[in-house]
Amino acid sequence: GLGLPDRDYYTKDDEKSRQTRDEYVKHVARIFELLGDAPARAGEEAATVIKIETRLAENSTTRVQRRDPEANYHPMNRAQLRELTPHFDWNFYLTAIGLPTVGKINVGQPDYFKAADKFLSAVPV
Repeated sequence: GLGLPDRDYYTKDDEKSRQTRDEYVKHVARIFELLGDAPARAGEEAATVIKIETRLAENSTTRVQRRDPEANYHPMNRAQLRELTPHFDWNFYLTAIGLPTVGKINVGQPDYFKAADKFLSAVPV
């Protein structure tokens, strides 16, 4: 998911948006430092986080699009989920969250999931 409230925080190029992203990167780096990473390493990890989240935001729907219930209704069975995101182990995930027998899942933003699957399978995390 996204650490900032919505896609606009990542995609807008005005001064306030840039400043918000810069402060967010500093915050994420500080969290990594509190977890024990050296400052230089924490900065690298924070840069990776913002890179991943920006890519995900670019493939997220807008606030207006999220208000349309029909545009956000995409029920999928496990075969459809595997086709949508071949690198993501839905069986493992659903079992881990206590839903091993769930039949269908509503994927509100299929393009987001496609992008996440493609991007995260190529980026070391």
